[in-house]
Amino acid sequence: MNIELAPIGSITPYHKNPRKNSKAVDKVAESIQNFGFNQPIVVDENRVVVVGHTRLKAAQKLKLTEVPVLVVSDRSPELLQAYRIADNKLNELAEWDTDLLHEELADIVEKLGSAELTGFDFDQMEYDRTRRDDDWKSLNEKYLVPPFSIIDGRARPWLDRKKIWKNSGIRSDEGRSEGLTYPKEGYLAVKDASTSIFDPVLTETLYHWYSAPGQHILDPFAGGSVRGIVARVLGRSYTGIDLRPEQIAANIKNWDEMVQDGRDTLNRYRGTQATELNWLEGDSNVVLDELNDESYDLVFTCPPYADLEVYSDRADDLSTMSYPDFVAVYSSIIKKAADKLKNNRFFVIVVGEVRSTSNGGAYYNFVGDTIKAGIDAGLHYYNEAVYITPNGSLSMRAERPFQAARKLGKHHQNAIVFVKGKGDEAKAELDEIESAYELQEVSNKLLEKHEKVLVFAKGNPKTATQELGEIEVDNLAMLDSINGVDLADLVKGFTSNEQ
Repeated sequence: MNIELAPIGSITPYHKNPRKNSKAVDKVAESIQNFGFNQPIVVDENRVVVVGHTRLKAAQKLKLTEVPVLVVSDRSPELLQAYRIADNKLNELAEWDTDLLHEELADIVEKLGSAELTGFDFDQMEYDRTRRDDDWKSLNEKYLVPPFSIIDGRARPWLDRKKIWKNSGIRSDEGRSEGLTYPKEGYLAVKDASTSIFDPVLTETLYHWYSAPGQHILDPFAGGSVRGIVARVLGRSYTGIDLRPEQIAANIKNWDEMVQDGRDTLNRYRGTQATELNWLEGDSNVVLDELNDESYDLVFTCPPYADLEVYSDRADDLSTMSYPDFVAVYSSIIKKAADKLKNNRFFVIVVGEVRSTSNGGAYYNFVGDTIKAGIDAGLHYYNEAVYITPNGSLSMRAERPFQAARKLGKHHQNAIVFVKGKGDEAKAELDEIESAYELQEVSNKLLEKHEKVLVFAKGNPKTATQELGEIEVDNLAMLDSINGVDLADLVKGFTSNEQ
């Protein structure tokens, strides 16, 4: 096959083309004017059109003298005859994600003033959406985000929602020193280093999925103010435990200031009844012994990620312990928190893998140890969601560890969901959650939308990286052909053509 610019008069339409395309010609012509002639017309060796009848008519309407054509000379007439039909029919098998389509079109309308170039009538779509049955709701409207095992914290609606929470006055980084996650000096130093802040939209989403208004949430690793404040705004009671009095004081101060400023709720939750918001100071391994068993409706927490962030110099601070000691105390706290959970309730813990300072920086297997601790505590391992975190400074931080030892830039965390008792019975007691039978099991199991690639190293990963050498990416040369089309010639043909 080869691509060339051909006189438009040298191209002949197929006389038995079964596709009626007259209504699309104007739109395709408009598309060529705005986007360029980016798809060649496919013709056989006699210059009879195989694919691209509508583009040919649009070019004629625009009075173009030349058009790009892809000449197919190595296929039989019978195959080309079948391809004419397949090219149109196979496109019909694809479907639109209406929610994502609407978001994209709305963004285009905002930026360009109209979505007409896409071929969609956005005004009509908006009208149709308002006429839907009152009982119909999208997955986003029901669950804030679709209940899939991938939770994308980079999506525009998610980031917009996060901005709303931030503007409400949450300051979860107060009470901790700066630069805990990425130090301002040393190998991982980044400009404007900051302390990690738990995502309020992730909190809001998981509260909706696994608790109901009026229920009581226990958080044995409270940290900053986010999870407590979001619980209070959503009409859930909250008891959080944190070791450091300065963190508790900062959390209480943050909530008091939000109340004083009249920013203690969001429009979605106006009218929500007041609930308890308590932060308890002390070691969770001790404080949990003082709480009543089976008195909480949800355990939701995010523990210290071993020694990734060191919060104090106290001996009873988990972040200061060796990893074996950390796991022992951590597992004890999970067991005690599980004992405080009512039967047929959920236990959600957000964790992420952490690299050790030995063994070439291999992972501790923190996620695996968390799952084991939950199972040992008598919980059932029920769901795992991968929360994709915003890029942030990852693009600046990723190259050096990868070049040095093939360490991937970490771009996600894991939301591990356990259930105490039975998932279907736990679900039945959550008044706010309705089943989406097409996409979600009745027992609130997440729809699996991902697989994992696990990477192990035998020996020293730095040595392995050195032996691999530089990563070589040869652009188009690494892809000799796709379905017989020479990509280099394809791009050359397009770049030489203004249309």
